[in-house]
Amino acid sequence: CLLLSLLHDLPNATGVGADIDPESIALATRNAERLQLAQRAQFVVSDWAESIRGRFDIVLSNPPYIRNGDLAGLAKDVSQYEPKRALLAGEDGLDAYRALRENMEEIAEKGTFFAFEVGDTQADQAQNIVFSGSNFQYLGGVQDLAGKLRCILGHWAN
Repeated sequence: CLLLSLLHDLPNATGVGADIDPESIALATRNAERLQLAQRAQFVVSDWAESIRGRFDIVLSNPPYIRNGDLAGLAKDVSQYEPKRALLAGEDGLDAYRALRENMEEIAEKGTFFAFEVGDTQADQAQNIVFSGSNFQYLGGVQDLAGKLRCILGHWAN
């Protein structure tokens, strides 16, 4: 849905959406067709950027960020129906950001803009993981309606 929303707002853009779950890719493909965005959207089954080829101007991600031990405390409509791999991200909930960081230089270039959703208490830690290193600069974040920082923004500065 991130890719399709962006393509809707940027009528000259094209993009690639990735998910590890083939069913999610099939649903995204059907949604692109329904929204008349299929000609500008490509979808691939991929574990992070493993199957992605090319470099992109914008990289968005809504990665898993729930600590493994916090699953029992989630609302039942989430814990019972969402795939565990779409929710859980290791003991500290930050494994997905480590994976994103490992892949950023393979799919980005100078000037690429990044936006990653984070858990409501993870912005500082995720920002330190993702935007560390000389190539990347943290630009700030976006708060949700409750005033919690839920999206970190950055770009490839060098």
